[in-house]
Amino acid sequence: MVVCYKRGVDEISPTYAAIGKALRAAREKKGLYQKHIAGSLGVTDSNVGQIEAGQTRATISRLEDYAQLVDAELHVVLVVPGDAKSELVGSLIELLPTMSRKDVRSLQALMDTWKFDESDQQATG
Repeated sequence: MVVCYKRGVDEISPTYAAIGKALRAAREKKGLYQKHIAGSLGVTDSNVGQIEAGQTRATISRLEDYAQLVDAELHVVLVVPGDAKSELVGSLIELLPTMSRKDVRSLQALMDTWKFDESDQQATG
């Protein structure tokens, strides 16, 4: 399963609906109910329903936790236009103080996977 965060998208992305559908299918395959997932995540049944319906922007760590509960693999892909990378990094730095340790670790893992094109490599090294 791939989670795709696109910079500048204000509405709930169709990607969230696809993620939710995949999480629901994995949950049902394991024979779990929304209340089981909700209890483990510390959220309401309604929140789980919103995630499964793609009606909310769940955090990366929340999606990772959900995926782990249903034995699903979660891959996070961050799609950012090349000219917006420095703005994105600045925004992430501003958000760091408000992030949980788990979200920071998830962000670090995500950043470790970032691929840079030749122009980025020339600019940084």
